[in-house]
Amino acid sequence: GPCAMRRAQLKRAGLRFNRGLIERLQRSLTASKRCCVSCPPLDAPRRMVIEAAERQRLEQEHGCTGPALLGRLLTHFRVKDLAHPPISNFHVGAVALGASGNVYFGVNVEFPGHPLSATIHAEQFIMASAALRGESGLTHLVVNAPPCGHCRQLLNEMDGAARLGVHVVAADGSLSSTGHPQLLPQDFGPAHLSNDSGLLASEANHSLALPVQHKQLKELGDEALRAANRAYAPYSECPAGVALRLDDGQVFGGHYIESCAFNPSLPPLQVAVVNAMAHGALTSLHQVREIALVELARSKVSFARTTYIGNARFHLMHA
Repeated sequence: GPCAMRRAQLKRAGLRFNRGLIERLQRSLTASKRCCVSCPPLDAPRRMVIEAAERQRLEQEHGCTGPALLGRLLTHFRVKDLAHPPISNFHVGAVALGASGNVYFGVNVEFPGHPLSATIHAEQFIMASAALRGESGLTHLVVNAPPCGHCRQLLNEMDGAARLGVHVVAADGSLSSTGHPQLLPQDFGPAHLSNDSGLLASEANHSLALPVQHKQLKELGDEALRAANRAYAPYSECPAGVALRLDDGQVFGGHYIESCAFNPSLPPLQVAVVNAMAHGALTSLHQVREIALVELARSKVSFARTTYIGNARFHLMHA
């Protein structure tokens, strides 16, 4: 049937990253040229984030801050090489500075056998990673290619988007800089749908609970429920969360992130994949053994038909 064909497509596609995400990030430094002859090499972060204290140390050590430092990190770590675009073969890497002072990396990830709309863009990766860590906003974004309209719209969902600086790395390594409002003139934003508290402004708690019959899933169900309770779904009011169990037993959750324009919204499955990748745990989608989805029964928005990865066992739970 259609499901079997879809699984076969995924299996043939071999959704396997060339190397472990974090392993590549750690090793990329030695394989790359220094961006500045007078600057010592940077130590690669252990995960797809650099904590504020480490960022401050790098600023002092290398004498650059803000977008200049972000541009160096993007080039020096060869972030775009960590992307997984088996369909387009177009590698995108991005890095952003959070209001907390943390630095977030992002890459694009494509899913053969899924609709193109399942793709995780590098900017979306960063937004999801920042949301998962409870970040309160982004101040600067540096990317190796101009953000597409899809990403410009999702960035507009963020509280404080009007103050976001967007910088594109040119071929010579220089930065072409502009403000986000210039990238999305006459924008459609959350306020048009009467939402005065955008993405990253505050953390949601929907107070959902699972019926007793789902208790046997234990850790997986609990993580999916925690994710659903954090969902940013101000327009549909249909929170949802996904939990992935990998072949080594690790569990990672992801929550639904809506856009006022609807289509740029990030499904919970994609956010869970970002979570696992950002922790360096997911190096191949074949590692996913089990998936749990928590959503509302008879909701206006459902992910039951689109939440799948290969032959992973799937559990649907209604809160």
